[in-house]
Amino acid sequence: MKTLRGQLTAWFIGLITVIGIAGSIGTGLVSLSEENGFLDDQLRQIALSVGDTPSAAGESSQIIAGGDPEDHIIVHILDNNLKTIRNSDPGIDIPVETSTGFYDHVNAGVQWRTFTLIAENRVVQVSQRSELRTAAAFSSMLNTILPIALLIPLSWIFVGWVVKRLLRPLQTLTDALLERQTVSNIVLSAKGIPDELLPLVSAMNNLLVRQHELLEFRQRFISDAAHQLRTPLTALTLQMENLKAALTGNAGTCLLVVMQEGLSRMSTLLGQLLKLARADEPHTPALREQLNLSDIVRASLADVHGHAVAKSIDLGITAEAVVKVRAEPHDLIMLFGNLLDNAIRYTPEGGKIDVEILASESQARVDIRDTGPGIPESALPLVFNRFYRHNPAGSEGSGLGLSIVAALALRNDANVKLCNRDDVQGVIASVSFRRD
Repeated sequence: MKTLRGQLTAWFIGLITVIGIAGSIGTGLVSLSEENGFLDDQLRQIALSVGDTPSAAGESSQIIAGGDPEDHIIVHILDNNLKTIRNSDPGIDIPVETSTGFYDHVNAGVQWRTFTLIAENRVVQVSQRSELRTAAAFSSMLNTILPIALLIPLSWIFVGWVVKRLLRPLQTLTDALLERQTVSNIVLSAKGIPDELLPLVSAMNNLLVRQHELLEFRQRFISDAAHQLRTPLTALTLQMENLKAALTGNAGTCLLVVMQEGLSRMSTLLGQLLKLARADEPHTPALREQLNLSDIVRASLADVHGHAVAKSIDLGITAEAVVKVRAEPHDLIMLFGNLLDNAIRYTPEGGKIDVEILASESQARVDIRDTGPGIPESALPLVFNRFYRHNPAGSEGSGLGLSIVAALALRNDANVKLCNRDDVQGVIASVSFRRD
């Protein structure tokens, strides 16, 4: 297994080497082309400058040679008495220097670069326009820089690709952690992971195994405890019914009624514990179905309709958009059933509960609006905690209903929140789903 440091070093050494070779080849080719062009131009200028006539080979010779009339070299040859033997362009008057060397002259607003050679029996003076020399130098510089400049953005792309490729095992590891849903695949794979990260992966696997064992123990304990307690509670309830039928007298009957209500609350608590244990079980997204949200909401309404009628509560759907979501049907029925049961419990007799099914391009949402007493703002962040009740003295319940709702929403990638109504007193319970 290669280390991440070794891979980065090898890739970047290779990248620098490739860029250096490519830049050198490109610069060499450009320089070769520039040098050939320069030498060809020298040959052309020499051909235009030599001749036996005092002036030049003739005006037509420049046109035949394909040169620019302004891009030329002036050759001025004089004897010892500074009498002109030959001048390739008599129209340009450049002063004659008395010593060998390079000079700068200005003639008619044009700057010239001149080399003067003082020989035994003559003076040779060669001149060229300075701006043409500067332009040629800049052109050569740009042509030299251009190949390297083009390689720089290509190196950016290549570096991005290399980094992405080398960090792909880390992204795979992150995705595995985020998508870990099933019990069958607890341990993270170390395949393709750099050596530096193997201790981290090993520590994470140990942590995941311990966490999984703790979760299994908790779920198993809750489920086993609820199942073990349900049987004796059922037996006690039946015996209480038999005892109630056998006893006579108001005092005994009232006492039995109180005891029976206590057993009923205990049975309800055990049932909610079982639901919570099931809601906490890992869920595989592949098992979800494409569901019509209206059908699920109507099924949940049918389950609690009798409780609403018993309290004379106006319960119904006021807005119904046709929208589908991907979820587990039993989970959603239980989720909405708990929210509706909670709303009915806190809504006073003669109240109203409105259910709205809304849809947008990005999400689907179900709002349940009741006319109950509302929830104190300080209690809103705590209502989804297990066994928490913001008003235990004035209402019945175990404080597990909203905990079950939160667990079911998490299993189905939904978002649930509670807030107080602005128009009237009451609570809005909203469940939103992301649309595919």
